[in-house]
Amino acid sequence: MLGFCAASDIVFVGGSLIERGGHNPLEPALLSRPVLVGPHYFNFLQITDQLAEAGGLNVVADEQALESRLKALLEDTVQAGDMGAKGKAYLDANRGALDRLLALVTGL
Repeated sequence: MLGFCAASDIVFVGGSLIERGGHNPLEPALLSRPVLVGPHYFNFLQITDQLAEAGGLNVVADEQALESRLKALLEDTVQAGDMGAKGKAYLDANRGALDRLLALVTGL
C-alpha cells in the first residue's frame, strides 16, 4: 500500500464510500500526500477526524464530491502540497506517544 501512496499525487482511501470502512489514512499522510476519504471511516474515526482538523485530509460525501475534490486538487498543486504538508506535520507533532507513555508509567 505504501508504494501506491508514494507513486500518487493524491490518495483516496478506498472502502470509505460504502459502509465497509476505509483503510488507514496515516500511510499517505506520512508521505505528505493529500488524503481524501468517503463518509464511512468508522474504523479509523479518531485519526481521520484529527487529520481533517489539521488540514491534511478531506471527507467527501459521495462519488461526485470525490470527483470534484480530486479535480480541484489536481488543478491547484499548491493547495494539494499544502494539504500534504499539513498531514505530515500533524503526524510529526504526534510522534513518540509510546515513549512518552512508557516514561509516564515508569515514573509511577
